Amino acid sequence: MSSDLAHRLWLPLLGLPLTLHTNSQALVTVLERERPLGNWASLSTDLIEGVPPLQIDVVMGDAGEPLGGMRLYRHGPLALAGDAPRLLLAQTDRGYGLAFVPADPLSDALTAIWDLGMLLARGRGRTAIRAAAMERAGRAVLLVGADLADLVRACEGRGLRLLANAVVHASDGAGGLRIWGDGVGGDLLNCAGSAVRCLVEQGAGRASQIVALPDDPAHSVGAATAVRATYRLHVGDDVDMAAALVEHVVNL
Repeated sequence: MSSDLAHRLWLPLLGLPLTLHTNSQALVTVLERERPLGNWASLSTDLIEGVPPLQIDVVMGDAGEPLGGMRLYRHGPLALAGDAPRLLLAQTDRGYGLAFVPADPLSDALTAIWDLGMLLARGRGRTAIRAAAMERAGRAVLLVGADLADLVRACEGRGLRLLANAVVHASDGAGGLRIWGDGVGGDLLNCAGSAVRCLVEQGAGRASQIVALPDDPAHSVGAATAVRATYRLHVGDDVDMAAALVEHVVNL
């Protein structure tokens, strides 16, 4: 396997144009099936910013000669040395990422692509928010907490669509504020405008209830305009009632 990056893929990410170059056909095959950055290939062109594309190069294969006890990796005139099997480089100002990874297992390359993609997206104004996200009619609700699977299913049963399982990104660039999911919602990958946030607590033995909270810097998500209101949601034995409460606040 050479270092010639002959294989190319178009992987737009969170509204950003991104191309991936690699020397591994096996990696291309897996990427076309698994899409580690999310299902962004179907994103419509009007949602992709007209800026120079981000680029990630992934060189797969064994390291070359040793250098002072480190492994030495070469790609054209560029050489990187380290003491681990994976090496990552990100130049966020240039929108460029480079990974040297072993040919096996392919999961190492997928992880590297995710890590570099998130770094490059952050360099273009995408703020990561650790939350599941649901949507209806262009309005989003962020669910922050543990063990959310039952609540998410109940919300889907009430017609809300899943935007993201664990991480969403807020951006405030071209086209205004958007909340970006991870592609699990199929063709609906983002929504415009600010979101409602629910801090979810689980506890049996009492009814589900929701309480509006004042603005709290301790719960800041890093993008001040991304959240228009915050609630504390207690999910009791009646998960369907908790989903009805989520549905109510997302419509406010």
